[in-house]
Amino acid sequence: MIAPAEITRFRETYCLRAEALRILGIAGTTLRSWQDAGRILPADPKRVTPYAGLYLYRRADVELLRSVPRRRAAA
Repeated sequence: MIAPAEITRFRETYCLRAEALRILGIAGTTLRSWQDAGRILPADPKRVTPYAGLYLYRRADVELLRSVPRRRAAA
């Protein structure tokens, strides 16, 4: 059995891909390209099949990216 305090600590430390997308306000393809470019990495990057299953991101990394100004593509 997992203690509630451990669940809280985990949620404060990590977030799932969907939550990272919501926090950053970006599309999944953008997050994938940021991963490929090394701007953000999953908490456990050693995956046998890339992009299969769930990704966990360190919340601190997501928050750091959120605070960085983004360039918009010229129309």
